[in-house]
Amino acid sequence: MKLLSLALLLLSGASIIVTLSETPAFDPDARRETVLGDWRVAANTAMYDKGAYAFQRGYGFLAADALVSGDTEARDELADPALAEQRALLAIEALKTSVRLDPGNAYAWASLGWGYARIADNELAIDALRKSWKLAPNNRVLADTRIALIGVLTTPDIKPVILSDIDTLAIQRDFEALHRFDKGAFRFHAETLPHLQPFANAGSLTM
Repeated sequence: MKLLSLALLLLSGASIIVTLSETPAFDPDARRETVLGDWRVAANTAMYDKGAYAFQRGYGFLAADALVSGDTEARDELADPALAEQRALLAIEALKTSVRLDPGNAYAWASLGWGYARIADNELAIDALRKSWKLAPNNRVLADTRIALIGVLTTPDIKPVILSDIDTLAIQRDFEALHRFDKGAFRFHAETLPHLQPFANAGSLTM
């Protein structure tokens, strides 16, 4: 029995070593370009998980305008349209890898939705957003970014996406989460996205 336990322990240890050896932290072939200008990402722990690494890469490209490094703009400077589109495409590539490796990552799906919205592919954007809603229907942190995204996708000045009844309930849940846990964000979205006010007012929510 002791020999069997020892053998199982050695096998599990070997499996962990093999898995880690294939991560960006140890395998140069697993490393990809990031917004920081090389293969590094802001969250060091993500370099030990290929799915998390891909998510951090994608998120970094989407948030590039807010980052400070030699390869991004100053805080008060936006990227030119061509560069912004290039970053969006890089983000989409990374985030597609992330959700393939970790399909249960609701944050990656929401970020992928933003990536598609950046290149005006609104149908793929709402599909990704729906997966995020399904995976994490009651999430205060995601509620903020998801409301902002659906605000973009339903802007009356463009051809808005068609919302299903399930979408409507998901938007209402996100507003309810903000109303309960982050009233500042709730008021901000209700005021800056007037076309979403019916969702904010559902269930007698007040600012």
